[in-house]
Amino acid sequence: MTAREALSAWHRIVDARRARACRWAVAAVMLAGVSCGHALPANESPKPPRSPEVIQVADAEYGGTAGDPLEAACGDWRLSGQQVAEFFQLSRQYEQLPYSEFYQLPCSISGKLRSEGGTWDFVIGGGGTATWSRGGQTRYFGCSAEACAPLVLLHTDLMDPE
Repeated sequence: MTAREALSAWHRIVDARRARACRWAVAAVMLAGVSCGHALPANESPKPPRSPEVIQVADAEYGGTAGDPLEAACGDWRLSGQQVAEFFQLSRQYEQLPYSEFYQLPCSISGKLRSEGGTWDFVIGGGGTATWSRGGQTRYFGCSAEACAPLVLLHTDLMDPE
């Protein structure tokens, strides 16, 4: 099975699971009354600098079930330093990780970047979420821009059932 076929199979699985997950997510949010990782308001949401300096990018890491079709796609996923910088330029910052708006895949790319006078560890998830962390501080990002589609394994549809 090629990586493209594996990703196509994964999309079919995700579509079925998405409908079920959306019903549960809506019910949980309504019952709990909690935030779902909404983007920070524009006046409170500092965008990352136009070009964070990417220092290091590691190979993708797969943390799912061995033999799953996503494993091959994850192994083929690569981002250059320039692509990592582009991902963050296109991303929005969130108060918390925006689980309800992006697919959660067991595949990620990590590394280090420089921004705002410090070095940050970053992790980009295959579904388009990301974090920066340093010294006990964590920043959360998500990229729903169409330009992010070629940078991630499964681009978000913001969980729109249509």
